[in-house]
Amino acid sequence: MPSLGILADLKLGTTNKRIEGRAIIVVDAQNPQKSMIDASINKLSILSMIEAFSEDVDIRGDFRTALESGLEDLTIRVVPSPLTIFNESYEPGLNIKGKTNLFGLKGEFELLFDPVSKIYVYGAVDPIKFESGGVEYFSLKGAGSEPKAKIDLLLSTSGDMHFIINGSLTILGATSSSQIQIDKTGLEALVEMDLFGKDMFSASLEVTAKDFKNGGDFYVQAVMKNKLQKKLSQEVRNYIDNASKEAQREFRKLEKEMERAKNGDPITNAFINLGKETVGTIRKMDARLANAANYLIKDLFEELLLIEYASFEGKLQGMKNAQVEMKIQGVMLGDPLNTKFSMKLDGQVDQMIEKLAKDIGDDILQELEGAFAAPLNKMLNEAETFFTDLGSEIGKTFEEGVGFVEQGAEEVGDGIEAGANGVASGAKQLWNAIGL
Repeated sequence: MPSLGILADLKLGTTNKRIEGRAIIVVDAQNPQKSMIDASINKLSILSMIEAFSEDVDIRGDFRTALESGLEDLTIRVVPSPLTIFNESYEPGLNIKGKTNLFGLKGEFELLFDPVSKIYVYGAVDPIKFESGGVEYFSLKGAGSEPKAKIDLLLSTSGDMHFIINGSLTILGATSSSQIQIDKTGLEALVEMDLFGKDMFSASLEVTAKDFKNGGDFYVQAVMKNKLQKKLSQEVRNYIDNASKEAQREFRKLEKEMERAKNGDPITNAFINLGKETVGTIRKMDARLANAANYLIKDLFEELLLIEYASFEGKLQGMKNAQVEMKIQGVMLGDPLNTKFSMKLDGQVDQMIEKLAKDIGDDILQELEGAFAAPLNKMLNEAETFFTDLGSEIGKTFEEGVGFVEQGAEEVGDGIEAGANGVASGAKQLWNAIGL
């Protein structure tokens, strides 16, 4: 028997959830190149095997999800050479495609290999999202308008070739997305990154290129937007304010309790007043320290140097003699920073960085001229006022405390003197009574 061809439908199971498929198999013992297989099946998993033969299956929850893992709509075709069988023609090649289900995560794939004309690879996954307490700690989906993350590769002898990557990945609030397409017309790429959402920190890089054969005609645009510093500054200052308010409430509560502890004893009251004045001084110190910390945080995060926006763009016909336009916006030493300059690229990374640093540095030095003395003097004056007031408060407290102690000691002395006079008077009367 030199050749055998089989066409069969597959039905496996005894319930309405049976496994179904179709297969065409050709075996040529004299010429194996004329053999082939073309098979398809609707589902293949442990759960599908169980449910194909049993209707009374009650499997739920995560265990069911795990047993559902497998393949759906699977097709396998292997054709070594052109072949016609059962009035159907087949081109040579390998083709495998289907849908996947892995613990509830679904996707699709296809692999096509034509030894004469092309190679095609495709894979996509349905959106994946894990979150807890409103925080998205992991997600994978398509970028831009694409719902699914995917990879698409076609290599063809006809010149119709492309390579596409599209996906957006989020891990603990940080998102990175890429859209890259390369075909015979050139390159288009858009890479974006978001940290804690687009409103906090975002960066993007867009690249297009044409005419690869002549070195490439590149257009590059990069943009960075930063609101994270201001947000972080505000959150830190809010935390300091709330902590200070809580401390102020506790200090005032302690002062009231000390006031209620007073009694008719002047010495006790004197020491209570001294303690109360000390608590009041510490309360004022705490309020001023919180205020100083607020100014310091704002100066460091928002006034000293804050780059809110930076970008560069330009056409690059090769790296030699290329030039880009750069823009920087933000705040420096409390004043708006808005600078724009051109930068030539010569292909040497260290020289590019050196030029960038020099251009930015020159702008910063111009902004610093005449602007450093005033903030420094203001800071020193505020520090002098703070410590002067602090010394005054402490001195006043101790003066009042010493006064209270002196007053108490004077009253004790008066009491001792009165007691001594009483004892002397009584002794004199006793002396006279006994006639001595």
